[in-house]
Amino acid sequence: MDFPNLTQPVYTPGPEPESGSTKVFNDMVHSFLGTVQPNKFPPDFLMPLLKSHNVNVQEILQYEVGFLVCAAIGIIFIIFMPLVGAFFCCCRCCNNCGGKMLQKPKKRITCKRRTLCGFLFLVTIVILAGDICAFLSNEQLKEAVQNTYADFNNSMGNLTTFIGTVSKDIDIVVGASEQPIEKTNNSLTNIGSVLGGMISDNLGKMVNQTLNKVIDLLNVLNSTVGNMTALNSTFQDLQDEKNMISQNLSRVQQEIKTTLDKCGNFCSDASTDDLVFDVNFTMPDMTEQMQLLTNLLNSDVSSVIDKAYQVLSDIPDTVKNRTKDNISDMQKQLLEIKKQTEGIKKQIPVADMFQNVISMLNNASTMFYSYKSKVLEGSYYRWIVGLCLCCMVLLIVLCNIFGMILGSAGLKAHVSPTQRSGVSNCGGEFFMAGVGFSFIFSWLLMLVVLVLFLVGGNSYTLICIPWRDQKLYQLLDTPNLIPGFNLSNSLGLQNTPVNISSLYSDCHNDKSLWSTLKLDQAFSLDKILNISQYANEINATLGKLNISLPEINFLDEKQTSALKEISGSGIDKLNFMGISNQMMTQVTKVDLSTYANQLDELADKNVSVKNELKSEAQQLREIQTSINTRLQPKIISLNQSIQNLQAIAYQIPSSVNSTIVLMETIQSNMSTTISQIIKDEIRAFMFTVLGYFDSYITWIKKMLTKEIARCAPIAGLLDSAEVVICDYIVNSLNAFWFSLGWCIIFFIPSIILAVKLAKYYRRMKFEDVYEDYEIPMERLHSWVHQAKVGGTTLSNYYQISTQFTQNEGTLTWMNSIRTGTVPLGNKH
Repeated sequence: MDFPNLTQPVYTPGPEPESGSTKVFNDMVHSFLGTVQPNKFPPDFLMPLLKSHNVNVQEILQYEVGFLVCAAIGIIFIIFMPLVGAFFCCCRCCNNCGGKMLQKPKKRITCKRRTLCGFLFLVTIVILAGDICAFLSNEQLKEAVQNTYADFNNSMGNLTTFIGTVSKDIDIVVGASEQPIEKTNNSLTNIGSVLGGMISDNLGKMVNQTLNKVIDLLNVLNSTVGNMTALNSTFQDLQDEKNMISQNLSRVQQEIKTTLDKCGNFCSDASTDDLVFDVNFTMPDMTEQMQLLTNLLNSDVSSVIDKAYQVLSDIPDTVKNRTKDNISDMQKQLLEIKKQTEGIKKQIPVADMFQNVISMLNNASTMFYSYKSKVLEGSYYRWIVGLCLCCMVLLIVLCNIFGMILGSAGLKAHVSPTQRSGVSNCGGEFFMAGVGFSFIFSWLLMLVVLVLFLVGGNSYTLICIPWRDQKLYQLLDTPNLIPGFNLSNSLGLQNTPVNISSLYSDCHNDKSLWSTLKLDQAFSLDKILNISQYANEINATLGKLNISLPEINFLDEKQTSALKEISGSGIDKLNFMGISNQMMTQVTKVDLSTYANQLDELADKNVSVKNELKSEAQQLREIQTSINTRLQPKIISLNQSIQNLQAIAYQIPSSVNSTIVLMETIQSNMSTTISQIIKDEIRAFMFTVLGYFDSYITWIKKMLTKEIARCAPIAGLLDSAEVVICDYIVNSLNAFWFSLGWCIIFFIPSIILAVKLAKYYRRMKFEDVYEDYEIPMERLHSWVHQAKVGGTTLSNYYQISTQFTQNEGTLTWMNSIRTGTVPLGNKH
């Protein structure tokens, strides 16, 4: 039977897990969290905490020691970073920590400046990379929260489709019970053609073989009669033709003899004695054999054979007429089977089970959507806050970048630190601004990172990792973990243990709900689908069938006796060798054409009888032509008929005897054989009828236990939830604080490098110092002006600047300027 196919639902694809560069970055975060929290799940304190709410602080602290160490570091950072910034600011106000606006010229100052700038550039790039990751993570977190409801709708839609598909598939397999019932009913309705055809085919294999042999024998005998008749006819025509030609030849012989006598001694060499037939055709007597064959063939053999065939063809009608009452009883039993199969769906309360599931899902969906507006609003404000935090880091990065760009662009190597350009000075100011912002924002950023680290890190280690490893399902399977929750009771399976971990594992392997929910413990399909009672009744009814067939005869007694007489008539011993040998010799003693040529020669020698001899020679030639064209073909035809008859007649006795033996053997076993064939075919018909139900029951068991409700969509729902919560939300949250923490850590080298580098670009107020004596720049300019007025010339400003920075000779050099001993050119 061709059972219907199950429905092929189309499910909406679930959210894809993270991939690409995002996965690589999240793997870094996971590696860090794995180092922070290497302890196994679930922790020892979790079960008592969830069951009795007894808090064992010591166990919690031991389990969270990694997070606590990191939190302690963060708290130290939060406390000390503002203090360090305050002390740093006070020190600079007191001209310490680089606060004095004086830069001493040193050897390799350019190399040092470039080295500091290079390191600060690398640190800034690292901070910028972390800030970009923070921007992306902040945006991803926002999108994840916004798309959560769309993913939830898709998952719920897939689950609804799955539930609807299960109900449709059950209707399909239950409705398919019409097929075996319809097949069986058709077989019973057409029992004549079905069972009768089976009996007729099986019986026909034996009967037809015998009938075909009898028919073949009759055809041979009929052909033999035809050949005998044709042989007699041909022989008679041959005799007639021979007599006519013989008469003509005798007449011509007499005329030639008369002509030769007229010719006298001149024609004495010619003789007419050989102008006669040299053969005498004789046939064996076939009258007896022909009579026996004719009598058999005229005994209406065909009607006996047709009657046997008619018995075979009437078997379906015979079976139909003799099983009417039995068929009616079996059709009533089919109605009972139909009622039982229609009640299968009611005995398996799938609808009630799914109704509970749908009710639970609707409640969860209602609760989930009730917080949608607040969640989206909170997500928006969180996104704004995250954007502001990222912008704080970006502000520090920009200060460093502008400081390096402006400082490098405005700095001139041979310009005095007190004469640096405004662009260079602005670059130095940007560095100090970045340092200030770093001190101002770092503690706030670290506070945010600390809070998100504790929330996101524990979410990943306590939820996401055990969720992915299925340990979370095992935890949820703990009895009485959630008060009042029992999955088996929720599904309406009171005495069947079902847990979440096994449900997910089986559904992940796309098994059916029948095996997953262990429904065989609650419902016995063998009991539900038990139709053995009706099958036994059908079997008993079929066993009561009483079918008898008319006797089948191949030939009657007279016809059989006639066959035996033909076999013993000696038809195979008819001797045709005499006539065959006669036909192989020449018909006349002398060739008439040759004799005619001799007469032509005599005619040419004897004028007196020339015309007679010529005429007589022509007559001989005509007789020879008649022999060749009319007599010889009849001889050939006669010879062919003899050969055919001999070939057939030789085999007739053996064929007749074997046919008689076969008929008698089959006829003697006919009654027993027919009875056994009827029993065997009734049994085969019964197996066929019951086989429809066996096939259907086997098929429906397979469908219910293995094919229907393959629960991959349920595992897909849990996987989608895990992807949305862990891959999208938790991972994005962890990536955000990790990125900010990354940036904050590099604030420290950034501050140090920026402070050191700022003095190389800012405009200084003092040139140099000698011990504790400071020379203001205004007084130095006055001294240089007075030296110029006094006629003293400076070679170049670089030389003066170099001498000025040598602390020990500063006063001597200034006295030289005052006394005019140092020549001045121009102050550059």
